[in-house]
Amino acid sequence: MKKYIISAASILVLALNSSVFAQDLLKGQCTLKYKNSVDAKGPCTVYQDKNIASVKGIVSENGQKYLATIDNDKNEGLLIGAGTFTMADGKLSTNDATKVVWPNGYVLTIKLD
Repeated sequence: MKKYIISAASILVLALNSSVFAQDLLKGQCTLKYKNSVDAKGPCTVYQDKNIASVKGIVSENGQKYLATIDNDKNEGLLIGAGTFTMADGKLSTNDATKVVWPNGYVLTIKLD
């Protein structure tokens, strides 16, 4: 009989993976702008779980990633660039299915496949 050792980290990974499968995964193209300049344009995925949407995008020029988490109930969003720094956080000026706008000038547009 084989014996398996399950660590707390592997339990967390299993829990995260199972919650991802319970969500709706959508793919598309996203454009992230700051004021009038395009910071990122390329493929993205959108996970929708009830009123929370998570958008993960990739900058096509250099492969850097960004992550936006939108809480539709609170009309708030968090935008993190390159996995390390907060680009925008707080109330949203615009929040609809294809466009999210933060008051500090960041705009994320989503075009699903």
